[in-house]
Amino acid sequence: MMKVSPSGQANGDPVNRLAACGVTRDNGLPSKLAVTASRNGDGNLAVVVWAVSNGGTPSVAASRIEGSVSEVGVHDVGEFRFVVAMRDNEGRLRLIAYTVSENGKTLTRRGTMVGEPVRDFAITSSSDTSVTVARRQNDRRVVVSTWKLDANGMFGTESSVPLGDGKVTALDVTGANQEFCFTAATDTGTHRLRAFKGPDTLGGAATGSKVRSVAIGVTSAPEGYWTACIEKDNASVRTGLNGITGRLILDTGMFDVTLWEFESGTLMSPLVRIATCRLEGMAGIAWELRVLISNENLCYVLARGADTYEAVLPRNQGKPKMRLFAFERQGDKIVRVGQGNATGRHSLIALAPLQFTGPSTTHSMRLFTAARDGNGKLKVTVWDVTD
Repeated sequence: MMKVSPSGQANGDPVNRLAACGVTRDNGLPSKLAVTASRNGDGNLAVVVWAVSNGGTPSVAASRIEGSVSEVGVHDVGEFRFVVAMRDNEGRLRLIAYTVSENGKTLTRRGTMVGEPVRDFAITSSSDTSVTVARRQNDRRVVVSTWKLDANGMFGTESSVPLGDGKVTALDVTGANQEFCFTAATDTGTHRLRAFKGPDTLGGAATGSKVRSVAIGVTSAPEGYWTACIEKDNASVRTGLNGITGRLILDTGMFDVTLWEFESGTLMSPLVRIATCRLEGMAGIAWELRVLISNENLCYVLARGADTYEAVLPRNQGKPKMRLFAFERQGDKIVRVGQGNATGRHSLIALAPLQFTGPSTTHSMRLFTAARDGNGKLKVTVWDVTD
C-alpha cells in the first residue's frame, strides 16, 4: 500500500466557491507554487498564490481581490501562468489570465475575455498556449470553447464546438496534447463521455451508468481517461445502529472510478470501459469528487464524504470528511492502493498537483488540496504520497 499523509496546512479567509491549480513543474525551485481561486465572504474573486517549502509547509506568497463572481474555476496554462474562469455578476463567462514570478511574490493580471451567459462551466488546458472551457448555457446544453493565449497573456479568437449530448446537470472536461474529453451527467442521469480535438473534430464517445456527479482526468498521452462518478440512486448501506440491523437510505451516492481507453488507440474510435473500482461501505459515500492523474496507471481521487452513518443525516448538518484516495491499474483491474484522511469538517474541495514524477517505478509525489472548513474558511493542505 502507498502512504498518503498530510505534511503541512494553512488557513485562509471565508470562502463559498473554490478551485485550485498548480503553476510550477519539477524545476528544482526551493518552493512549489499553487493557486486558489475562490468567491470570498464578500462575494468577490480572491486569487491567492501559495508557496510550499521543501518540507511541505504552505504560506501565502501573493494575493489579489477582483470583482463580484458567483462561480470560479482555475487552470494552469504553462509554467508560472494560469487562467481564472468565473461567472461574473451579470451571469457571463469571464476569463482572466495571470502570471506569477518564480518565488510567487509577484502576481500580475494580464488579459481578460468576456463571453456569453452561463449556468456553470469547467476549465482545462491541453497546451501551454491555450485554454478550454466547457460551459453549460442557460438552456442546459453544452458548448466547448478554446482560446489561444499569446506571450503577453492576451486572449485570441474563440473557437467553439456544441456538443449534441442533450441537456446536462453536471459536467467536467480535461485535456492533454491538444486533445480533450468532456464528460457529463445528462438530465436523465446518463453518464456520457465525448472526445474531441479542436473546434471541428469530434472523436469517440461512450455512455455509462446513471450518475449524479462526474469528474475526469486524462493520461498524458492521451491514450485514455479516468472518471470518478457518484451514482444516481441514493446510497444504501448496511447499518447496525443501536443494536438494530438493516439498511439505511442516504441522500448521497456511492462513487466509483473507471478507466476508459480508445478501442483502436485513436481519437476517432469509440471509448470503451477497461475497468471499474467501486468502494463499498462508508468509504464509498461521497457528495463531491475531484480527479488527478499521475500517470497512465495511477489516479488520485479527492472525495468529500462521511465516516459514520450519523454524519450523513441530515445531509447539510452532518460532518463531511475529506479523503484522498490513490487508485492503480493492475492488469485488467483497478485497485485502491492508498488513502489519506483529513481531520475536521469540510465542504468545498479542490485538488492540484505540486510535483509530478510521471511514469516511473515509484509513486512519490506531492499534492495540494483546498477546502472550506467547518468555520467556512479556506484550509489548504499539502500531501506527500510515497511507496
